[in-house]
This record gives sequence, structure tokens and C-alpha cells, in this order.
Amino acid sequence: GATGATGATGPTGATGATGATGATGQAGYDGNSSKWELVTSTSSTQPGTGRFNILTAGGATTTTYGSVGKIGVNLTDDKNADMEDWVDLITVNSLITIRNTNDSSDFAIYTVDSVTGPAVSPPQYYEFAVTFLSDGTSTTGTVADLYFVGYSLIGPKGATGTTGPTGATG
Repeated sequence: GATGATGATGPTGATGATGATGATGQAGYDGNSSKWELVTSTSSTQPGTGRFNILTAGGATTTTYGSVGKIGVNLTDDKNADMEDWVDLITVNSLITIRNTNDSSDFAIYTVDSVTGPAVSPPQYYEFAVTFLSDGTSTTGTVADLYFVGYSLIGPKGATGTTGPTGATG
């Protein structure tokens, strides 16, 4: 014989148990930054693709944030992205921040005093003469760790304003 009519839809079943919590995701990037690996070198030489270095003003190796006088940043970050146009915008008076990607309290902030670069021999890099301003809970960088390197543009100091009028005699 013929097939009968479809029956009514049954009631919705009970909600299932909650699933396990997923793994913690990677930390997001600092604003206006990218990632490079911290390396040391024995002189003011290019830090290598995907890397940056910190040196004393005289070009000696250091990992002590307060002793840094030069920061060298390769124009290619750790993800092999060409960052030349981005790095090229860093100017005198800008603030450079380096922050460990594994520990947000491990950071240092510097004022840019002069800019050299980009160096013409591959791999290309910029070198910034800097003045130390501040650091976090760690006073030294960790070689081979990844760091966010970012900057904030700071314009030149404006002209001094005119002297105001003399106040009323009391």
C-alpha cells in the first residue's frame, strides 16, 4: 500500500555536557609593532634576517637595558615580512619599545637620537642611536627570545611661547 503521512516532530532533547576548555591562544601583538628575535653581536653589525640587536653606544654587546645606546633592526621580521616601509618611518625623537613576547613586564623604552640606514648590503637593517628611558621588572633582555619592537612618533619640541603680561601688584 501507500506510505503514510509524516508524523509530528518530537520534543527537543536535553542539552549536552559542556566541552573541555580550549588551549590558550598566542598573545596579540603590541600596537604598531612586529616581532624580531633578540641576538647579540660583537660589534655594530647587521643583526640578521628576523632579528634585532641591542648594543652599547660604543657598539659593544650588552643585554642590560640601561646600557643600550644602539638598536639594530633588520628590515625583515620573524615571519619573513618586509618591514622596510614601516621601519623607515622611525625618526629622531620617536620612542622605541621592545617587549618580550613571553612576558609583558619584560620591556624597555628608548628615545631615538639618530637614525642610520638602511644599510645597503643584504640583509638590510636600520641602526638607531638611542637614550634609555625606562624598563619593566626585568633589566636585561633574553637572547634568542622573540620581542615586539614598536615605536611611537614624537614630533619636535615646539617654540617657546611669548612671555605673559605682568600680574597686578598686590
